[in-house]
Amino acid sequence: MALTIAIVREHIETDLVDDALQRLIDAAEEDLGSETAVPEQFIGLGRRILFLRRPASSISSVVEHASDGDVTLAASDYKLFSDKMLERLTAGTNPASCWEEKVTVTYVPNDLKRRTQAALDLVRLSAERRAVSSEGSGDYRMTAPDWEAERKKVLAAFFKDVLA
Repeated sequence: MALTIAIVREHIETDLVDDALQRLIDAAEEDLGSETAVPEQFIGLGRRILFLRRPASSISSVVEHASDGDVTLAASDYKLFSDKMLERLTAGTNPASCWEEKVTVTYVPNDLKRRTQAALDLVRLSAERRAVSSEGSGDYRMTAPDWEAERKKVLAAFFKDVLA
């Protein structure tokens, strides 16, 4: 589920028109990367278990890259458990006791809640961004945060969580 204008309007009060809000959503989602199947490269070298960087809801494909060619594994050749661990199985279509030297795993991440919150935080920051660092009138004074530093904090927190 991608972030929508309706969801943003439920969480953020803004006067931005829908087109402008959609541009902020698109920019936030681009910063966070793909929420569909993502490829991840591994060095297998005798290991039986690979640890995915992000929790996976499903595995799209697993390709072992050996010196004598690439082999796309069947679902019976590996097992996903604990959302992040991929075990090489000794039974199946292409049985082996360990992974080949190089492995590419393409999977659908299962981090939607954290992703949605991070996207909302990025959109909120962009919608609140001011052209000046401080402003005031009468007794009112407002000093804006360092927008880029705040953006980096949101991204660092998201990627720390998904890469942990």
